[in-house]
Order: sequence, then C-alpha cells, then structure tokens
Amino acid sequence: MHDAFGRTASAAGLVLLFNNGASFVGNVLGGFIYDRWGGKTTVYAGIIGSASVVTAMGIVRDFYGYAALLTLLGFFGGLVYPVINAVAVSSSPGEELKAVNRIFVSHNIGMALGASLGGLIADMSIRALFFGNALLYVLFLVMFAAFIHEPITPGQAARSNRSGDGREVAHGSKFIIILCIAFAISWLCYSQWAAIVPLHSQANSISFRSYSMLWTINGALIMLSLPVKMRLLIRYPVTARGQVVIGSILFGLGLLTVGLSIHYSQFVVAMILMTLGEILVFPSVPAWALEKVGPGARGRVMGWIAASSTAGRMAGPFIGGILYENIGGKGMFAIMAVVCVAGICLYLIPDKLSDAQRVRTVSE
Repeated sequence: MHDAFGRTASAAGLVLLFNNGASFVGNVLGGFIYDRWGGKTTVYAGIIGSASVVTAMGIVRDFYGYAALLTLLGFFGGLVYPVINAVAVSSSPGEELKAVNRIFVSHNIGMALGASLGGLIADMSIRALFFGNALLYVLFLVMFAAFIHEPITPGQAARSNRSGDGREVAHGSKFIIILCIAFAISWLCYSQWAAIVPLHSQANSISFRSYSMLWTINGALIMLSLPVKMRLLIRYPVTARGQVVIGSILFGLGLLTVGLSIHYSQFVVAMILMTLGEILVFPSVPAWALEKVGPGARGRVMGWIAASSTAGRMAGPFIGGILYENIGGKGMFAIMAVVCVAGICLYLIPDKLSDAQRVRTVSE
C-alpha cells in the first residue's frame, strides 16, 4: 500500500486493522453458519466471495477501493477458516487432534509457498498476482466440492443438539470463554515475532535477510513436525491440555531468549523455542475445545477459537509497539513472557471447571 498508493505506514496499518476486524466477524459468522446449514454452504460463499474480491483487487487502482476490498477479503477468508477445521474433525472421529494437526501443517506450507511464489509473480506483474490468486481459489473450490464429504448433515447436528448437546454446550460455555481468552493471549505473544522482533534484530545489527531466514527455519520445523509429533505422542501420550501448557512454557522461554539475544545464533535458538511452542499450542487448542462440546456446536466453537486468534494478532503489534517504544526490547519481551505465564494460568482453569461440572453431573 505504501509503494502502490503512496500512503503512510499508519494508513496501511489502519486498513490491516479493518481487514483483521472483518476476519474476526467472518470467523464467528462462519462457525454459526456451519452449525445451521453445513460446511459446504459456508465454504462456497467464502471462496466465491474471496475469488471475486481478489479479481477486483487486480483491477482497482484507487486506495479507498483497495482498502474496502481488502476488508471484504478478510471477512470472506474468516468465513472459511473455522469451517475447514470443523469439517476435518467431523471427518476424523477419534482422531480429532491428528486432523487439526494436519490442517495446521498444510496451512503453514501453503503460506510459505504462497509467500515465495507471490514474490516471484509480483516482480513480473501485480495484476497477474491477483488473478493467479483468484484461479487458486477456484481450484480449491472445485477440489472441495469433488472430494470433501460431510459425515454429519446440518439436520443431524441439530437433532443431536436438541437431544443433549445443548446441555453440554451450556455447561461448556465458561470453558470455551476462558480457553478463547488464553488463546488470544498466546497469539498476542506470538505476534511479536512479526511486529517487534524485526526492530529488535535490526537494533542488534542483524540484517533483514538474516531475520527472514528465521522464518525459513520456522517453516521447515513445522513441515517436519507432523510425523515426528505423531510418533512421539504414540510413544509418550500427552493430552491436548498438556501440549498446550508445555507449548506455552516454550513461548515464554522463547520470548525471554529473544529479549536477551545479541548474536544471531541466539535469535535462532529463540525461534526454535517459539516454533516448538507453536507446534504444540496452535493445533491443540481447537482439539481441546472440541473434546468438551457435541457435534452440534463444532462450528460455533471453531469460529470463536479462530476469532480469538484474530483478536490476539490485532492487539499484539499495538501493545508490543507501545511497550517497545517506552521500555525497550528487553523490558517488552520480559513483560510478554510474564503474559505467557498468565496465559498458562488461564489454560489450567478450564479443566478445573470441566472436572467440577463432571462431578455435579455424576451426582445428579
């Protein structure tokens, strides 16, 4: 936006804020629509809308039009994301955690490939970038329609909800709220790697190219993580809750390490710690949430989980920027590590609520 339209960084930041806000709304609405009318309806609407928007973005040359389209793209993309998780989980009974892990890894692979290919295509033509993106949306839509089959219809979900899942959802509402707050905190802390770590690394004479290599390490670890993680979990079973707590501890250690880092090797260690935390936390929170609700509420739960991650990404750069400007890198990352500890405390609360509810249910 700065190069194409000559706008300030603050103007670009405001547009991205609208994009994330629209994504938040899309996450919540997408989950609701999934529970009412099924995943395919939501995905069709989100993908057709996204393809139309990116096609228009390749044509529009006005900043305000581009800003409006980018906001719409956030909304339509937000519709789809929670539904993909919900459909994957519904298609994998008894293997919910494995399904969410596969989505997590494939999502990161797609982002890495998209960033690499997008840069190459953008060097040739910005319009080609947008039109190529639209074609990929169409390809995804065709593949989804041809190969994805929902095992639970909206009517079945509704009947299940009326026959008992409604009570389970009501009992699990406090659990989901606290889990969403904790997940937003995790994303708030993680977002500092994209928002503040570049500034901190430059202040320590580390080039932007070297900083970018940290994300290459991140992507490589994530791509290799699924088979290794699944084998380890078979040999050393750890609950979703346990994975989230261990991952959050790694988040805190990663933030402390990067705050004290001076040499590039120390930044690499910090990135490895944060990536291992990401591998454990981000797929496990949705799987953990789904353990506590019935099939009639999967869409809504996935919608709120996705929305909480969006909220964390929105608030993280703003809060991190204020702290960095006022107390510097070491103080900011130390505070974020403390925030991670607060997140761990929140993650420990939901199961206590669940255990207490289980006791009450048995006594009844």
